[in-house]
Amino acid sequence: SRAQVNIEYAYFATGGTSPKGIIALRTSDNEKARRALSEI
Repeated sequence: SRAQVNIEYAYFATGGTSPKGIIALRTSDNEKARRALSEI
Protein backbone atom coordinates (compact mmCIF):
# COMPACT_ATOMS: atom_id res chain seq x y z
CA SER A 1 0.00 0.00 0.00
CA ARG A 2 1.08 3.59 -0.48
CA ALA A 3 0.72 4.23 3.26
CA GLN A 4 2.92 1.23 4.08
CA VAL A 5 0.56 -0.05 6.78
CA ASN A 6 -0.43 -3.68 7.23
CA ILE A 7 -3.96 -4.57 8.35
CA GLU A 8 -3.67 -7.61 10.60
CA TYR A 9 -7.44 -8.07 10.96
CA ALA A 10 -10.66 -6.11 10.52
CA TYR A 11 -14.20 -6.33 11.88
CA PHE A 12 -17.16 -4.63 10.22
CA ALA A 13 -20.70 -4.19 11.52
CA THR A 14 -23.90 -2.51 10.37
CA GLY A 15 -27.17 -2.02 12.15
CA GLY A 16 -30.04 -3.30 10.04
CA THR A 17 -31.38 -0.44 7.94
CA SER A 18 -28.94 2.13 9.31
CA PRO A 19 -26.90 3.87 6.58
CA LYS A 20 -23.84 3.84 8.84
CA GLY A 21 -21.64 1.11 10.23
CA ILE A 22 -18.46 0.65 12.23
CA ILE A 23 -15.06 -0.77 11.45
CA ALA A 24 -12.41 -2.01 13.90
CA LEU A 25 -8.89 -2.54 12.58
CA ARG A 26 -5.69 -3.99 13.99
CA THR A 27 -2.84 -2.34 12.09
CA SER A 28 0.93 -2.40 12.14
CA ASP A 29 1.01 1.39 12.73
CA ASN A 30 -2.14 3.07 14.07
CA GLU A 31 -1.03 6.64 13.38
CA LYS A 32 -0.14 5.90 9.74
CA ALA A 33 -3.45 4.07 9.32
CA ARG A 34 -5.40 7.00 10.80
CA ARG A 35 -3.72 9.45 8.41
CA ALA A 36 -4.30 7.20 5.39
CA LEU A 37 -7.98 6.67 6.25
CA SER A 38 -8.57 10.38 6.84
CA GLU A 39 -7.56 11.02 3.20
CA ILE A 40 -10.39 8.92 1.74
